[in-house]
Amino acid sequence: MGGASSTESVNEPILAAKAALGPTKVSKCKDLFAFAQSDGTHRGVRMQRLCHAVGILPSASGHTLGNIGAEIRRQLSPPGKDSTKSTAGTVSEADFLLLASWLLAEDSSHRRRLYFRAMAPYPDDATADDVHLLLQESVEASPVATDARTTVLNYLQFEALRKPGKEGSRGETFPVLSEDSFMDFLDRCPCAQAMLDDAFVPPKVSFKGALARPASMQSLANNGGVLPPSRLIDPGAMLMLDWALPASHRGAWLPLFSSQRDGASYHRLRQCILDKGSTVLLIKDTENHVFGAFAADSWKDHPVFYGSDHSFLFGVHPELRLYRASHQNANYMYMNHSQETLPNGLGMGGQFDYFGLFIANTFDQGHCRGHPLSSTYTNPVLASSSDFKIRDIEVWRVGPPPASDEDENDTGGNPRSVLDGNGTEKALLELAGKSMRSEGLREPIEEEEVQYRADGKVKRPVY
Repeated sequence: MGGASSTESVNEPILAAKAALGPTKVSKCKDLFAFAQSDGTHRGVRMQRLCHAVGILPSASGHTLGNIGAEIRRQLSPPGKDSTKSTAGTVSEADFLLLASWLLAEDSSHRRRLYFRAMAPYPDDATADDVHLLLQESVEASPVATDARTTVLNYLQFEALRKPGKEGSRGETFPVLSEDSFMDFLDRCPCAQAMLDDAFVPPKVSFKGALARPASMQSLANNGGVLPPSRLIDPGAMLMLDWALPASHRGAWLPLFSSQRDGASYHRLRQCILDKGSTVLLIKDTENHVFGAFAADSWKDHPVFYGSDHSFLFGVHPELRLYRASHQNANYMYMNHSQETLPNGLGMGGQFDYFGLFIANTFDQGHCRGHPLSSTYTNPVLASSSDFKIRDIEVWRVGPPPASDEDENDTGGNPRSVLDGNGTEKALLELAGKSMRSEGLREPIEEEEVQYRADGKVKRPVY
């Protein structure tokens, strides 16, 4: 009875793998396994040869491949049996079916666990060296451009070992990485998940075209090939910033402003970015520090803070680091023009005169204040000093274009009135604690005047 129970427990993962793959994929996996066999007299195939034959981690070390084999054997071993006594260097056809079912599943949970165990065999945690080795092998096997790989590797290694909630601190890292912390890292950095998927399951189709990738699987290749060059940041930094954006905003950057092209003019900067949708702002100071911000909302003259918590600040040189909203306050974005009693310029985070990032309307200078960290984004000083001189600025629109002027100025179908006047003046009243008591006191449209546009909204009468 005990022998039968052990056999059933071994077969359960294989039966589940076959069910997950389906008959067609099982047949193709068997063909691929036979193709990978160097000698028909052997039951197993060397893991390195198998991975090379099907395109998995072609640059992987014996350490990584051995860990993958150990995890497969652990999953297939009967309870209480030491899986390390199995043939360490080879995998069987059953092993390969289990591996394929993990890599090709729509649900990424098995795949993510395999990535971790490729670093550290069960039940160990991963050391910093283990993390570096897996990420290095994955970057080399992924479609990341050669000149971008160093930046990508350094950033991902820092993020993997960083303690959550310590975005603004230096040296706050894990000495070892647990499986739970690794899963948190993949959740924070979808670019890391995509890169590992590209390395373990080659883009578009896997296993030399024999088996299709899951439709839900993302790829770095989808974004890295379409990003235009920037004069201020390298392709690796641009790729990582792109993957930090909301999913709907990735992959297409449109240049709106460049101080080298458009001149060192705040007036020109303002003209180029007002009401243009979400933007990425890149700044280089006179000491060659490069940093910037993602503004999730359109820029507008609004002398009170506004915006959403999708916005974030970042440093690029000397280190690529991201600083997301802390939710301590909602001071995400600020832009003001020609007001004597308020800061004039463009800012993000912090508070008046202590912005996390601020560009003065003189254009030549700015500041990053709030010690030790700015409150809104928990960022340290991003520039070479808290008060800095600007050498160069670029602004890029990212994501979909903003709504049309007609839709943005829509008053819910009512004709515009004096109540829809200068937004700056209304914001100043709000800042002073004065509510708009007449807001909403509009004359109703007479029934016979009501007409509708094609989109169902009320068409405004023309007099």
